[in-house]
Amino acid sequence: MLVNPNLTCSTQVPGGSWEICHLERARWWATVIVTSSFLDAFQKVADMATGTRGATKEIGSALTRMCMRHRSIESKLKLFTT
Repeated sequence: MLVNPNLTCSTQVPGGSWEICHLERARWWATVIVTSSFLDAFQKVADMATGTRGATKEIGSALTRMCMRHRSIESKLKLFTT
């Protein structure tokens, strides 16, 4: 496992662990934002597929269900990071 030397040095300073926690929280929050943007774009594709005829309609509804499941995970991550 790779370890960032700056992070290991900052743990030796009093209050350094709080800085690490803050950095990790910011990293998680950025992940949540990127995931949200991806799900928005994916939902648009699912909506377009649902609006078509034939087998793509079922694919679109499956993608919509998948997006809804991932949005519930996203909301749990948001609660975790706040």
